[in-house]
Parts: sequence; C-alpha cells; structure tokens
Amino acid sequence: MNAVTLVPLQQPLNTEVTIPGSKSYTIRALLLAALTEKPVRIHSPLFSDDTEAMIRCLQALGLRVEVGSDFVDVLGSIRDIPNATATLDADLSAASIRFLLALCCIVPGVQILHGKEGLNKRPIRDLVDALRQMGADIEYLERDGYPPVRVNSSTLKPGTVQVSGSTSSQYTSALLMIAPAIGGDVTVEITGELISRPYLDMTISIMNAFGVSVTEEDPQRLTVRHEQAYQADAYTVEADASSAAYFLALAALTGSRITLKNLNPQSAQADMRFIDILAQMGNHIIRDEKSITIEGQGVRPLEVDMRDCPDQAQTLAVLAAFANGRTRITGLQSLRVKETDRLAAVQQELTKMGIQTEAKEDELTIFGGKPQAASIDTYGDHRMAMSFAVAGAVLPNLIIRNPRVVGKTFPTFWEALQQVGLEVRQPDIAKLVLIGFMGSGKSLLAPLLAERLGWKHIDMDQQVVALSGRDSIREIFELDGEPRFRELERQVAESHTDARQVVISAGGGVVTNPAVMEALRHQGITLLLEAEPETILDRLALSNEREVRPLAQNEAQVLSLYEARKPLYNQYADLRIKTDGSDKQQLLEAAVAVLQPYVEFKEIVHERR
Repeated sequence: MNAVTLVPLQQPLNTEVTIPGSKSYTIRALLLAALTEKPVRIHSPLFSDDTEAMIRCLQALGLRVEVGSDFVDVLGSIRDIPNATATLDADLSAASIRFLLALCCIVPGVQILHGKEGLNKRPIRDLVDALRQMGADIEYLERDGYPPVRVNSSTLKPGTVQVSGSTSSQYTSALLMIAPAIGGDVTVEITGELISRPYLDMTISIMNAFGVSVTEEDPQRLTVRHEQAYQADAYTVEADASSAAYFLALAALTGSRITLKNLNPQSAQADMRFIDILAQMGNHIIRDEKSITIEGQGVRPLEVDMRDCPDQAQTLAVLAAFANGRTRITGLQSLRVKETDRLAAVQQELTKMGIQTEAKEDELTIFGGKPQAASIDTYGDHRMAMSFAVAGAVLPNLIIRNPRVVGKTFPTFWEALQQVGLEVRQPDIAKLVLIGFMGSGKSLLAPLLAERLGWKHIDMDQQVVALSGRDSIREIFELDGEPRFRELERQVAESHTDARQVVISAGGGVVTNPAVMEALRHQGITLLLEAEPETILDRLALSNEREVRPLAQNEAQVLSLYEARKPLYNQYADLRIKTDGSDKQQLLEAAVAVLQPYVEFKEIVHERR
C-alpha cells in the first residue's frame, strides 16, 4: 500500500485491544542479555524494524541469537565476540545504534556502526564524548557528531563520566547498561537538563530485573557499583505504552470505551503519562490490575509540558486540532532531532487540515477548531502515520501516505485498527502524476500510460504556456520571470485538484511548491521517474533541450539543480522507476509493473492476423 484511508466510525466503540510488546524494553532486554554470561530467553518481545535491526547487529558481532514465534533466545554473550572487524547496520533505530556504540567499546575487534540516511542524521556526539572520557577510541567516518562511526576500543576505564542529558536520555542509559562489564564503580553525572527522564527509569527498572542495581545519589548522579553482574535467564517484555496511546487517543476523540487488557498500570514507560494527559482533557480512566480502560468523553484544550513523554506530542497535537481553543505543548526540543523534524512535520500537516499552529524551538501551539480531511505525508516517521490515523476515525477521506512506516515499531497497526472496528481501505486513485527531473522521460511515458489506462493525458508545461499567452516557457521566464511561471504552474495544478482519470506529466520544478504538490496529489498517486545525471545530460544534449530550458543553460547548472531537487523528489514520490537505458516499450512495462496494484489497466487486445 502506498496510502490508506480510514472510514469514520458511525458510532462509538466498546471493545478490547491487545497491545504488542514494548520496543524500548525489547531493545534494552536484547542488550542486557548480550551482557549476561548465561543464555537468556526474552518472552513476548516486539518484532519490528527497530528490534529486528538490533538482533541483526548482535548477530553481526558474532553472538548467537535465535528467534521463535513469541520469544528470542540470546544464547551467546560478549565473551563470544571475536577479535575481528564487524559492520553493524542499525537501520533507522536510534536506540539500537546508541546502545550498541557503548557496547562496542568493551568488546574485541573493530566495529563500524551506521544506519539508513535518516539515522545518520541523528546526533551521537554527547555519547561519543562521554565514552572518550572513559578511554574509548571512536572515529567519525563522515560528519562529526553523527554516524557512521568506527570503534577501535575493547576496554573502558571505571570512574566518573559526565554526559549531557539535554538531547537524549539514551546516552545515559547506554552508559549505565554497560557499566557492570567495565570492572569498577561507574558514576554517571548528567550535565544540563535531563529530558525524557521516564526512559531512564525504564533502563534502571530492567537492569534491576536482570540483577543489577543503580544507586541514585541525586537525580543527576547515578552509580553502578562494582562486582555486580547480570544474572537473569528469562525476561518478559510488557506491552508498549507508546503503541497503546493511539487507541487511547482514538477512544477520547470518538467517545468510545476501549480496554487495553495487557497494559501494566504500574509501568515505568514514559508514555504512560499520556493517560494522565487524556484525563486532563476530560476523559475517564479506569485502572485494573492488568489492564487500563478509557471511557472517551471528547477533547478540550490544555497546556502541558511533555519533556518526559515527547513521543506522544504528535498524537496530542492531532487531538488538539479538534479541541476548540488554544493548546500549548512545551518541552519538545528533542522532537527536532527525531526521525524527522517532528514539530515542522506536524505543523505542515495540520496546516493542510486548516488548523493554525505556532512553533518555537521547544514548543507547539495549536488553535483547535474544525479540521478538514487532507492527504497526510508521513516523512518516513512511524509516529506521524499513527497519530494522524486517529483523525481518520472522524474525518472522511483522510489519506495517510506511506503507511508502511509503522513497521518501525508497530507492524500490525493497521490490522489492529480494523480488529477494534475501524475500517482501513486503500484510497480511490483518481489520477496519476509523473514527476522527475527534466530529461527523465515524463513526456514520453505519460501519453503511453494514459492510452493503457484509457485516461486523458495532461501536459502541465503546455497548459502553463497556453495560460500565459506566451509562446514558450523560455519566453515566460525571460519576459515575466520565474515567479510568474510558478504562479501559473500553481493555477494549472489547482485546476486539476479534483480531476479524475487523468495522467499528468508535471514540470521538473513542481516539487518546489507544496501548494502545487498538494493539489496534484489529491486522490492521486505520484510516480517518480529517476535517471542518473549522466543520462540526463546525454538526453538534454541529444534533444537540444538545453536551448529551450531556461534553468538548464550548461552542465554545471543542470547538475546543481538536479542535486537541489533530488530530496524533494524523494519526499513526494509514492512509487518510482529507473529510466536509464530504457526504450519506450521497456519504460512502459516498468511503469505498468509498479502501478498494477493501484490502478486498473485496460486489457490489451491483439488483432488476429
């Protein structure tokens, strides 16, 4: 699925839901099991992109880890790690790469740690600085302060280490968890404000369950005494409070009664505080021994500091969009350095829904009212998808793009919504929009696809020229300027907002204007045509296109523009095909192959000879 839409509830729900295991506890349990000399079985773990990345990294180090249907056995320990070079790919899991970075400093060999592009943009400097204080030899391989890194250490010295708490509590957690293997008392002094304190409490809680205690001299000074060792042979992961939050929010917004039957009311998880926030918004909470029930009463505006549970700020922002009045959420500085800049992303999507917002570096204000359905971009962020999905329970035709991102922490999220009674559908695809750089093949492919679909073909550049009264795009640029061209482009795009059964070949620069892309993508699917810069230069030279393209007068200008637009193409692409080396028929076949699940092609009828 490249997108989903939810069918609004016709009446409130009265149901139960079982929540999967906690991602945060699962990743911590895997690390502690690796630090335990005897085998450890982890019961009820979460199987998701992040936790599977952690398992693969431990296996890459040389540990024996076996996965069952509802358990993980960590049969080896750090004693089994060979003196060799290992490459650890943490995918998009920030917790995994940070915890593994600390672990790699106390094991033999050389380790290279990295992840996908989004993870390599997340900071690790404060943790590296702390480990270096303890004697670690760590090199940045690309950009200072960020992955990838190479670890050349095998031992750390005990004593006192200082670490900043203002970016992430994971740095402190990483140091505490490896402390028993260092060979002496380790004291962690937290400098500055510690954000997300409950996540640190989770770390201390699971360390206790594995047999190691942490002495807290004061909230900023924590010590792990020498001669302690992890001793557990089994650990059961409790249900994930972060995943539970979306069903709690759903109940609040729709006036439903939902019981989370496996959620521990005494859990130390940070997002348990979201339950109290929902109570502040006017909802009734019932806590039993092994479950929590919410009786939704609607939402109302409030002011709240979420520094201890920032992962649910997006969910609260979506609820606040429906609360008449002003909601102010503070303590959100860590959201700027998550999977995406979550404050900017929430603002952008709420704006699409007609909701006014204001943001500062660490806070967000939402002026709630009557949000409208929109096509929601998820920015590669699982929490964007799940939080905005809550709005789909009351808004018809709300579309969530790239719904697969939930695999990071809750792979069965969409199925779970359907199990509680919320229908999830693939949206009606009314149009197909081809995007890509000049020379990528849009004008060639679009009419071919239109013919195969039995749809109309629209060439945006031709319509812009017709609307301008000029003879060419070059003439518009020379006589009226680029701002005029972009304004005409917006008018053409918006004239096709509700178009049906059309294939649109868009100009190469449409991705620079969010308003244009919002109009084009309404009930539409975007197909990105990708070609290497060398291919594009060859095609432009062969067709003399550079002579008529005002933004492509020489190779340097073409390459500069290509690099500037590439991130925008990736942002707006629903599907993509490579066009290098393809003739007309190959190009059509490649496009049909990727589009087949989303649109219905006409059957080809071959004439008899």
